[in-house]
Amino acid sequence: MDKSNQPVEISFIIPAYNEEKFIVKCLNSILDEVYRENVSYEIIVVNNNSVDKTKELVLQFNGVKLIDEYRQGLTFARQTGFLKSSGKLIANIDADTILPKGWLKTVLNEFKNKKIIALSGPQIYYDAPKKILIYEWIFYRIAYLTYLINKYILNKSSMLQGGNFIIRRDMLEKIGGFNTNILFWGEDTDIAKRLHKLGDVKFTFKLPIYASGRRLLREGIFKTAWRYSLNYFYIIFFDKPFHSEINIQNKSEYTFLNLHRINFYLTENRNLVFILGIFIFLFGMSYFILNHYFEYNFFYRLEKFKAEIISVFKK
Repeated sequence: MDKSNQPVEISFIIPAYNEEKFIVKCLNSILDEVYRENVSYEIIVVNNNSVDKTKELVLQFNGVKLIDEYRQGLTFARQTGFLKSSGKLIANIDADTILPKGWLKTVLNEFKNKKIIALSGPQIYYDAPKKILIYEWIFYRIAYLTYLINKYILNKSSMLQGGNFIIRRDMLEKIGGFNTNILFWGEDTDIAKRLHKLGDVKFTFKLPIYASGRRLLREGIFKTAWRYSLNYFYIIFFDKPFHSEINIQNKSEYTFLNLHRINFYLTENRNLVFILGIFIFLFGMSYFILNHYFEYNFFYRLEKFKAEIISVFKK
């Protein structure tokens, strides 16, 4: 069926900074999915100052739009792609990801529920050692627990996985798109928190995506998990990330700029104790807080929280 004249159902926005090793596999996996589901679509690759062959490789794909964004940063690229798109659904994926078979079918089925305004799932690092995958499994279960607490008990936020999340266009427009004051860490948490006020932001293990574990392997799993967690809680409680600056040192890697390296880890550890203390305090006082603000739906939220926990850990 020819869908060229129909409204675009889903727009894929792909920021790309020197992704010549991954971009072809990413685009082919998207094309496989849209042809399989026979939906109207558009693919927008936002070239963010690449100096390798990323741009040339993208131009070889007929129908894929290439846009240059000269302001360096992930959120600049995502926002530019969003503003140039026209789809009802905005799928934000990374250039080093691969959509598994059935990914798009799951997305379309989930969004039949009009209450869902954003959807996300985990990343599976296809090029990481088995030990890393075990740590990843544990990390996601802990993250999922915090997601359930934030969503159903504290009613403060939700969770989206950067590089694997889809948002209804009208909802993204309502919150003004991506926060370009956040360059990297916490951009997905910021979006999830702002969208949470508008509707159901859902994270599900039924929507995995394959991704390269290169950054994880380079920086170390514990350091990466720590930084994600630190910025996650900082945005949840303080509306800003802990790490705010990046410096591009070479053509293939993001390196974070630490002007005072000696004090950096001491500062992080101090903030960790502070944040954990706040979290424990809030958790202990949650009953009294929720009983005051959510008198009528506290036990309903608690039941949904319990149901989610049971359904995940039964599997």
